[in-house]
Amino acid sequence: MEFLDKDNRRVTMCYKTNNDHPDGNHVLAIPLYQSQLLFTQHKMRGIEFPGGKVEEGEQSIQAIKRELFEETGGIPETIDYIAQYQVHTFDNSIFKKDVYIVKVKSFEEKSDYLETRGPL
Repeated sequence: MEFLDKDNRRVTMCYKTNNDHPDGNHVLAIPLYQSQLLFTQHKMRGIEFPGGKVEEGEQSIQAIKRELFEETGGIPETIDYIAQYQVHTFDNSIFKKDVYIVKVKSFEEKSDYLETRGPL
């Protein structure tokens, strides 16, 4: 699948399974809690799904667990790799995002959700 984003950049996406190797430098969770979508409220961008950058030395699956916890306090029950998309940037940098469906089993209340206001 291919399309242009709001900034006229080419985006390519392909569906994945848990048998595929996630190798993105960013991650995005589509979390479900009690059969409802779980969002977070970013302090600048507004309501969105949790996600972010894969840190140095970190695997994609570790990053999705960390980002989910940092932004919502969510503890995953199951994590399924479903897609990867790449944004073809104008400066030729690589922006590749792994997308996961995450079933959240519980939450840990936190005093700080970093750049977000916590779970919605």
